[in-house]
Amino acid sequence: MNNHILLIGNDRELSLRLKTYLENRNFSLYTCQDAIKGINEVNCDIILLDIDMPNVNNLSLLKNLQTITSVPVIVLTAENNPFNRIYALESGADDYILKSVDDRELLARVRISTRRFYNDNSIDKNILIANNTSLCRSKREVHEKGDLIELTGLEFEILYLLMSNAGKIVSKVKISETLFNRTVSRHDRSIDMHICSIRKKLSINTSSTKIKTIRGMGYSFLQ
Repeated sequence: MNNHILLIGNDRELSLRLKTYLENRNFSLYTCQDAIKGINEVNCDIILLDIDMPNVNNLSLLKNLQTITSVPVIVLTAENNPFNRIYALESGADDYILKSVDDRELLARVRISTRRFYNDNSIDKNILIANNTSLCRSKREVHEKGDLIELTGLEFEILYLLMSNAGKIVSKVKISETLFNRTVSRHDRSIDMHICSIRKKLSINTSSTKIKTIRGMGYSFLQ
């Protein structure tokens, strides 16, 4: 976890308050009003959703968020409404916090939510989550922002190897030796072709490249 927080809302006072407090504690806070745009542009570890934005049904937006990202969502509001609290939690919110809460308590609850989420997902080594892509090896399924991505068997194993080493460079030699039990020849382009196919399939819901080619060294799945 890299402590990147996305705040969806238009409460300028709240944004400035949290930005100052959180960034002094090694957190990065990004603010936007467009949830989809924000998720596409920020590789966040947790989302703070302000449901007090006018002209937006933010409790419905909460449900939509569950289909496009797997990171925890904490709802923020100025109104202590028991119905909204129950609805939000039943709709998938990880927590429900009043904006008036002490900043130290908010930070503590952010840390609890992220720790619980990432620890739970690290228990099952068959489940990998990075850069809004989730991979379940036991089910052999890959989801990109909630959408199921159809991969061939070999593409799945290559992606699993890259995501298992997210942020690190994986050489062609390692891919070949791990999957084919042989050393790839200098002019063999088969792995490049598989990588290209995986990139295209993962780019359905995003314009960013998730698999970076490191010339002369290999590939890296970006975190």
